[in-house]
Amino acid sequence: MAKKMDELKASELAAHLLGIEKDADDLNEQVEQKMRDKYQREFQCFRVLAADLLPLCDVGQSPITQNLFWLAVTA
Repeated sequence: MAKKMDELKASELAAHLLGIEKDADDLNEQVEQKMRDKYQREFQCFRVLAADLLPLCDVGQSPITQNLFWLAVTA
């Protein structure tokens, strides 16, 4: 099954990497600004890169909390 990353998930991932609270009212603006400041790239470039890397990850689920998380696939 192909995996897709929607804009919301990409934004949450970027927020995590950039140290931004994912529930911030101005999340998109903060992500755009910090993405430019830290990586000198637009968010759309990050989104494309994250989507290309997503097939290298598997999704796991905690048996206790039922929370979903991504697992890096190693060869």
